[in-house]
Amino acid sequence: MCVCVLYVCVCTLCVCSVCVCTQCVLSVCILCVYSVFTLCVCTVCVLCVCVYSVCVCVCVCVRVHTEYTAVRAQVCVAAVPSARLHPQDCAEIYRLGIKENGIYTIQPDPRRPAECDMDTAGGGWTVFQRRRDGSVDFNRTWQEYREGFGSPQGEYWLGNAALHALTNTGQHLLRIQLEDWHQQKRQATYNTFRVAAEAQRYRLTAREYSGDAGNALSYSKRYNHDGRAFSTNDRDHDRYTSGNCAEYYGAGWWFDACLASNLNGLFYRGRYSGLTNGIYWGTWYILTDIHSGERYSFKSVEMKTRPRNF
Repeated sequence: MCVCVLYVCVCTLCVCSVCVCTQCVLSVCILCVYSVFTLCVCTVCVLCVCVYSVCVCVCVCVRVHTEYTAVRAQVCVAAVPSARLHPQDCAEIYRLGIKENGIYTIQPDPRRPAECDMDTAGGGWTVFQRRRDGSVDFNRTWQEYREGFGSPQGEYWLGNAALHALTNTGQHLLRIQLEDWHQQKRQATYNTFRVAAEAQRYRLTAREYSGDAGNALSYSKRYNHDGRAFSTNDRDHDRYTSGNCAEYYGAGWWFDACLASNLNGLFYRGRYSGLTNGIYWGTWYILTDIHSGERYSFKSVEMKTRPRNF
């Protein structure tokens, strides 16, 4: 028998054999091929094959295309390890043949879907941070940063616990994409990326830089975010002895004493004056207006990760 459980088709009575499945519980199946921006409702399972603990279920689905309101039948294939119900990350979804950008449920925290970037630099990126309109306040508590906040449809932080789960095994990349208010777009990629467990205060590892945005995560001996613990307005783990950088700059981040970068800073629409508490990347080609002395913030930011061996 096959059932659709939490958005995936799972074979319940298939043990290293071929079994004919009769009926699926009505459910929206996000792992159906070509199903981005559509609803693929699994109605009848035709066949399940279990190979090395992986159940591959072929289902007849009714696919409702939301853009053209057309209804048509499709054959959908879902392949997930039997030990878990969701893909580990967007790279695994890409390997399943789903190569369209969209919001998907992934294993680290099924309650918090993630945006998958399937286009940039080969695709398979799990987007864990986005800034683009200032609609979400990033001055949050330790618990909120641990669990995540916002929405992948807009601005959001996936969550430090999920970041640790995504990066604690194997080797991973970090890609940061920045766009300013002059339509300049640049990126920074780190060939080694890891976020430690909460017991290690979600310590950041970001090394082996390449790109054209500059390496603001390893700016200088005093302002070096690589190897630093995460701080929030209620948890001070930085190296600034005179106060809490997170409280001072109004954001959770891997502060040193205090910063050469802060991509969770306040969202300013263009230039601002005073404290450098905006979205900041200290190696950007222009940081202040030479005439007014006003500081520049960013129009949009994305932080994303994928396995290095993708």
